[in-house]
Amino acid sequence: MILAVLCGSLVGFTLGLIGGGGSIMATPLLLYVVGLPPHIAIGTGALAVSANSFINFGGHARSGNVRWRSGTSAYFSLAALMAGSVVLSLALSWTTAFGRQLDNYAYDF
Repeated sequence: MILAVLCGSLVGFTLGLIGGGGSIMATPLLLYVVGLPPHIAIGTGALAVSANSFINFGGHARSGNVRWRSGTSAYFSLAALMAGSVVLSLALSWTTAFGRQLDNYAYDF
């Protein structure tokens, strides 16, 4: 736990210095230093990015930096939802097919 907090502090400090790219540091640290499995490390990084984006979006919306009436926000949201759905369905089908191939290969020995 202390190792995870130290790694998070290192990522946060570096992020403050250069202004972006925390996941590129966080994922390897979670994998190799903290010892998390890859799917947990990647998911943790994605959750952190999502939470940070949502919180900062709220601040920008309160400050009036989001142009709600132009419709751009709605178009980008709709495009992101559609792209996310397509990517998810492709990823699930690929993972299922790839997993079956690995299972068949593993049982051949």
